[in-house]
Amino acid sequence: MVYCKKIISSILPTNFKLRLSLLLVISMFWSCASNKSTFLGDIFHDTAAHYNGYFYAKEKALEVEKKILTSSADDPTQILRLLPKIDTTLAKSYVSDTEEIIKMASISIQLHPYSRWANDNYRLVGLARLYDCDYLSAIQTFKYVNKKSSKANLRHKAVNNLIRTYIEMGDLIRAEEAIGYLEKEELDNQNSKDLFLLKAYFHQIKGDYPQMLSNLTLAAPRLTRQDRKGRVYFIIGQLNQKLGNNESAYDYYKKCLRTNPKYEIDFSARLNLAQVTEVKNEKAQILTRKKFSKLLKDAKNSEYKDKMYYEFGMFEKKLNRLNEAIELFIMSAHSGQNNRIKGSAFLNVGQLYFDSLKQFSVAKSYYDSALAVLPKDFENYENIFKRQEILADFVKYSDIIQRSDSLLMMAEWDSTKLRSHIDSTLAIKTKIAETKIKNRRSIAGNNQTNKINSLFQTESNGTQQWYFGNPVAVATGQTDFQQIWGNIELTDDWRRSSKPNALVDNNVATTQDENPMQPILKKPKVEEAPSQDQLAEKEYDKIYSQLPKTDLQKNVLKDQIAEAYLKLGDIYNFQLLEKENAITSYQVLLERFPNSILISEAIYKLYLINKEKGHPISESYKQRLLTEFPNSIFSKIILNPNYLEENRLAEEKQKQIYGKAYKYYEMDDMLAAQTEINLAKEIGETGFYSHLELLQILITGKTEDVTQYQAGLITFINRHPQDTLRYHAEYLLKSSKQFVKENSNVKGIRYLTSLEKPHIFVIAHKLYKNPKNTLINIIQDFNFNFYKKLNLQTTSLNFNDSLILTFSEFLPDKNVAIDYINKFSEQVATKQPFSELFFYKFVITKDNFNTLFRYKALNEYLTFFNRYYQKESP
Repeated sequence: MVYCKKIISSILPTNFKLRLSLLLVISMFWSCASNKSTFLGDIFHDTAAHYNGYFYAKEKALEVEKKILTSSADDPTQILRLLPKIDTTLAKSYVSDTEEIIKMASISIQLHPYSRWANDNYRLVGLARLYDCDYLSAIQTFKYVNKKSSKANLRHKAVNNLIRTYIEMGDLIRAEEAIGYLEKEELDNQNSKDLFLLKAYFHQIKGDYPQMLSNLTLAAPRLTRQDRKGRVYFIIGQLNQKLGNNESAYDYYKKCLRTNPKYEIDFSARLNLAQVTEVKNEKAQILTRKKFSKLLKDAKNSEYKDKMYYEFGMFEKKLNRLNEAIELFIMSAHSGQNNRIKGSAFLNVGQLYFDSLKQFSVAKSYYDSALAVLPKDFENYENIFKRQEILADFVKYSDIIQRSDSLLMMAEWDSTKLRSHIDSTLAIKTKIAETKIKNRRSIAGNNQTNKINSLFQTESNGTQQWYFGNPVAVATGQTDFQQIWGNIELTDDWRRSSKPNALVDNNVATTQDENPMQPILKKPKVEEAPSQDQLAEKEYDKIYSQLPKTDLQKNVLKDQIAEAYLKLGDIYNFQLLEKENAITSYQVLLERFPNSILISEAIYKLYLINKEKGHPISESYKQRLLTEFPNSIFSKIILNPNYLEENRLAEEKQKQIYGKAYKYYEMDDMLAAQTEINLAKEIGETGFYSHLELLQILITGKTEDVTQYQAGLITFINRHPQDTLRYHAEYLLKSSKQFVKENSNVKGIRYLTSLEKPHIFVIAHKLYKNPKNTLINIIQDFNFNFYKKLNLQTTSLNFNDSLILTFSEFLPDKNVAIDYINKFSEQVATKQPFSELFFYKFVITKDNFNTLFRYKALNEYLTFFNRYYQKESP
């Protein structure tokens, strides 16, 4: 200790004041060396922690925040995002900066753990973790600061940061809880402003624009330039404009302009000002259009032409000048590369054609164009997609009606009138095409002259406009270019880059004597264009082939039209919510197609619509439905509101039983199939009952005479005129009659009913080749296992072009034959390969086998077999 004092005495200056000052400094550093809390030590730790680690960490944090703020491009067609989205891709661009924040703040905490700035450093560490998208670590850090800090303002800052973290990670429930906690605290001006901004951001994420506007309006008086005040004013103006508060929107756009914001915000604010300016008279409208024209002519705004045309279109749309608005939106879509603006422009055109002009086919094409370029995160994207799907169905059914009506109308014409109609239609088409070509050539020639004049004009020429400053000329040029070349990327040698070899191979020929650098163009082959008569003949053949020539074909078209009217009515009724148009569609169906199977459904829907409107005509629709269609499902629903649920449960039971019955039917076990059908019918009549009836008729076709089968089909068709199974029954009836007609040569065949003779077991099947597992081997194995004593012989022979007969002979009598086929069905038929093979199985006497093979009358024998053998099966 004495040694130390000597050293200190030797180095101290002789001046007393200097000695005293130096001693104070040494004492302070002496205190610094200890973790004990001393007056001088606390001053040192607080000063060092604040102006070293915390200062540099905070500066880095400000740099990162600046990078985040400038990271995302604004979409001028939408409400600007109040705070930029933080994501992992963005975080990679500043990872070294966040590491530096954590490093500097951590060193300050380690060296000065008891300083007043330790918790401030912890907050900066939390911010760095938030910016790195390490949300869980950020949450823990902010909660620690809120719990440990003795400074109320710092705790409130940490909770504000915590709210931002919850919002970024998508946990809006916890974000709302944190907001509720902070709202109960007494906040200083800075934290109060930050909370209002975060609440506005929170409501923007939720899509609650009124609440977003309310919080931004409260934050506005507290904003500083560092808060990007002009941008926030612009967002408040957008919100007011969206919510219809044009006067407030105008005020905030003006406030935005007074802050001298970035050019993009300034430009958009001026455009939006024109939107919210009162245009009560024609003079104000003219003045606003002049403002738009002035903005369009300004060379500084050339890259924003798409945005300007878009806002101009919105202005005209507001004034209900629909044609002008559509034209401006289309120019917007073709004036830039911003897909959001392009898609929004197409979308507005589609909406105008859909909502105002009711031209749904045209609207669909613009909706298609909009969805082709709009990003998936576009506002209301799902609703836009849904409307496009609705339009696709609407256009589909409208086209069905138009096309089918035209075919039915032309089918009534004679050939002379049809030919005359085609000739006149072709003449109109040809005239239109020639006019388009003529106009295109005229425009191209004028454009060429205009381009030369405008591109080389001087400033002294005040009567001409620079070509690239004339949007109409540019748009025309782009259209002409695309018609010739299509959509080609801007690359070197674009004219030949897509097909470099084709130009050489097809258009150029060289010889050994000629200079290969000077190609000789081949003379292109000129194909003679078809004459007008040839075109007419081709068109006539095409249309004539599509005309309905029989009553059945005409009825099919009429059914398609009736269904299309019903579907259009449903779209109007349930999707577009246009009840009057729905009523019109349903009524057209009733008037034009009174015998349609869809009549009962149309009447029921008319009843519901009018009942909802409180119209007394609903009662007449109800009575008509109950009187004319008492057995329809719609009548039953009116009489029993619980019918659908009760019917659904009954149908489910019937479907299960039907499935078993159909399996038995496929296995040719008609007795078991009929038993299951009877069980299903006992449940009662449901919407599925007709399926049971039709399957029973099919069983009749297998077990009874063809006459009974056809009679059953005719009864089914008459009984169920509105059932969709009617079409299948009609097809079966037609096929049966055709079959009987084609097989009239076997009509007189009679199989012998004397069955107490030796039998043959037969399988009629398609060709099956598998050397390791032939059908003959499988049947021989079965015979060995179950009928070894009978010494049955198995062989195959071709029956016709499609079937082969594999059979075992001889079974002693009918009873053994029936036992054999039943056991075969149980042991073999349900296993591979038979379970995957189409085949018939039966037993037959030798005499009847000879008749079967001679006349190829398989269907007749199967009917005979079902009648004389299956009924006796257990």
